[in-house]
Amino acid sequence: MNNLYLIETNNFKLIEKETAKILDKNNFQKEELIKYDLSTTKTTTLINELDTYSIFQDKKAVLGYDATFLTTSKSEIEQDIKILEDYINNPNPNNILILACSKLDGKKNICKLIKKEFTIVDLNINLVDYVKNNLDDYKMNLDNINYFLTLTGDNIDRIDNELLKLKCLKIDDKMINKEDIDNVVIPQTDDNIFNLMDAIVKKDKKRSLKIYNDLINNKVEVIKILINLSYQFRLIYQVKVLEYKTDLEIADILNIKNPKQIKAIRYKIRNFSEKELIDNLHKLAILDEKIKSSSSLAEIDFPMFIINL
Repeated sequence: MNNLYLIETNNFKLIEKETAKILDKNNFQKEELIKYDLSTTKTTTLINELDTYSIFQDKKAVLGYDATFLTTSKSEIEQDIKILEDYINNPNPNNILILACSKLDGKKNICKLIKKEFTIVDLNINLVDYVKNNLDDYKMNLDNINYFLTLTGDNIDRIDNELLKLKCLKIDDKMINKEDIDNVVIPQTDDNIFNLMDAIVKKDKKRSLKIYNDLINNKVEVIKILINLSYQFRLIYQVKVLEYKTDLEIADILNIKNPKQIKAIRYKIRNFSEKELIDNLHKLAILDEKIKSSSSLAEIDFPMFIINL
């Protein structure tokens, strides 16, 4: 049994699918898989899991995802590379170890060892094809797909999130055009909108109003801010309803590729009751309708929404 695998991608859904194939190929049940986030968990814990025997099972499959220390990026925690090297050189024949990262740094000695001993599955993908394959029954021409990608960059999570917002907007005619993209998609360089979302969710009214005024002065459309804020509140509400489940379960239900997003949203839900979230979504829906029908003075009504949070 080949029991060492490396999956190259930052898309958690792709990691899950490939892991399921590996388990099936080696006659493992998905319930036997143990997962560790290696951006917050040390390799020591992962290797101890592989080396610990249980009276209830004679084999284990362990997935260590977000193994940033294997890439050119800097890891948030210091990892014990030696314990991982020792295990690779003498793996438990009954167990499977699966590591996942965006792309191996070929200059690191541990990565050279992994290339030698692991079965490597490269799932890094063509982004245009990825968008096409995830449109489902929606339509977007090639020019608009390329334009969409200039705004999102190559971050799969951002692509998925912005695509989901576009689908929600165009659920009736399912035809996504450039105007829709301009109305919805946050350019990757436009940090101010992200900052505004963060300030509003934290109920920091003073900071929210300052950022909002900066955006308006920079000619950012109010409707664009509104769409993104509605999406954020809807996501927070969904996580609050599902908060008794694990991050992985919620990510799967909501079709969110990176479970780390759920971890971040859990901090935000503390600021709101379910009723507050529903009320805010209702207010945003009314404001959206008023702005689209030109019966709203956006420069007054939106700041009032912030003040009344």
